[in-house]
Amino acid sequence: MPHGEPHPALLAQLRARVDLVTCHDLITDGHGHGGILIFTVDPGDERRTGKELTELCERTGFIPAPMLDEIRRVLTGAGR
Repeated sequence: MPHGEPHPALLAQLRARVDLVTCHDLITDGHGHGGILIFTVDPGDERRTGKELTELCERTGFIPAPMLDEIRRVLTGAGR
């Protein structure tokens, strides 16, 4: 998922809340396209992960609200 440029302290908070795979700038053919954030979710942990991301984003604005809504929809669908 796309994201804004995270501060190292924010990355530490994110790692404490979700299983972070990577968080870096997305550059293709020498052009920046914002950032990419990839995290994994263990089966059955979808609700907690959604809650953790929501709480972090409410405090920091790290993930725009429309993107966070989409993440929650995906997590909710995965938990069924």
